[in-house]
Amino acid sequence: MPSPPPPPRRQSSPPPPPKKAERRAHPRVDLLAQVQVNRRSEVHILPAINVSRGGLFLKTDPERTPDLTAGVEVELLIFPADGEGEDVALDAEVVRVERSTVPGRCSGVGLRFLRVSDESEHKLERILAG
Repeated sequence: MPSPPPPPRRQSSPPPPPKKAERRAHPRVDLLAQVQVNRRSEVHILPAINVSRGGLFLKTDPERTPDLTAGVEVELLIFPADGEGEDVALDAEVVRVERSTVPGRCSGVGLRFLRVSDESEHKLERILAG
């Protein structure tokens, strides 16, 4: 009697691509605050989206803030929206300009904090602690 044919071989699907490595050194937290961004004679008031010990992301249409490009240094003043936190003054550098067309993601600028004073660091820690 002939032996039965071998079972059909399943083709395995390719393995999923590796997840992108998280490049941020510090975890982010959502932040409800307005941020005054000063660069030379330009002043912008922008809403914060999130913040970490290393920087923050601000919502903006890059077309309306053409002076905020990667590599530009700015002075920030963070005004917590609840009115209970203290304002925080920081220097920062624009490290990313994001133009999003994806629903649920906003356009804006990512900033990395520079030269953080002890006082500003303590205020920022209070914001991060909630």
